[in-house]
Amino acid sequence: MKRSRAVLALVPLSVAGVAASGSVPWEDLTPADLLHDVVTRFTSVDGHRVYYPTPTQELAAALETRSEPEALRALADARFELGQREAALAALRRWAEAAGPEAWAEAAQWAAERLEMPFAFEAAGRALAGLPPDAARGLHDDRVRWADRHPGAADALALRRARAEAFPADATAFEDYLRALD
Repeated sequence: MKRSRAVLALVPLSVAGVAASGSVPWEDLTPADLLHDVVTRFTSVDGHRVYYPTPTQELAAALETRSEPEALRALADARFELGQREAALAALRRWAEAAGPEAWAEAAQWAAERLEMPFAFEAAGRALAGLPPDAARGLHDDRVRWADRHPGAADALALRRARAEAFPADATAFEDYLRALD
């Protein structure tokens, strides 16, 4: 009973909030949310309405017919869960193209977490020009860290140099670049 009260107390997410935050767990969606009817199913058990996630195969098929950016982001997760890596990356690319620099930054993080390093570096590169300075600095740091962990995927020295050039007043970034030259 406490769970149902907690669910009722949730404030509905706005469409913009879903888009800005990327993927929202199905448990956090309410009927007011754009994707609620696609990602959740319900049944009646002992007179209580019980919600559960849409099975992944059905979810992917349903999301494929939707054009909203939020649907594309959710489709990427569904395709990845089904083992369809290329389809997941294609959906993520379409979402980021529609949603802008912050989406590209999130796509880069998503790809790096799943060891899709070529896509991670591409997405990060597309995000950097449109991000505010603090977010851009963090993404520059991530790219250097990813290149250190996956030397075959990118040139860590070149990324250190790009970071130092992007933030010329940052002595730490410049020093890191100089130390890497040794």
